[in-house]
Amino acid sequence: MIKTLFLIAILGSSQIAHEAQKWNGKFYKRGQSARCADFVGEIVTRTGGTPPVGYEKCTSWLGWGKKVSISNIRKGDIVIYSSNGRYNHIGIYIGNKEIIHRPTLSKPVGTMDLHYRKIIGIRRK
Repeated sequence: MIKTLFLIAILGSSQIAHEAQKWNGKFYKRGQSARCADFVGEIVTRTGGTPPVGYEKCTSWLGWGKKVSISNIRKGDIVIYSSNGRYNHIGIYIGNKEIIHRPTLSKPVGTMDLHYRKIIGIRRK
């Protein structure tokens, strides 16, 4: 039973990473002013999850799912970043020390180094 639950948890996280990677190189323009957190919320919803209330703000994700340490990060985990003392970016871990994210309205969804900004939280579905 425990092995089954563990396998389901791994598949759920991997599914998030897999769905997000379908967007790599494509524009995500839901509502034109969509943010990085809108993209993450869309991916979580498409994989059967429920984003937090107010999911379009990065801070909302800090209480979502289960807290994960950097040493236990897995594909599909949600990574929340800070710079200049503000929680201002979010992406999805896809393995190999990379995230996939929506950088800006003028750039397509793409990948970036996991440690490009200060990580303030990692959450798992």
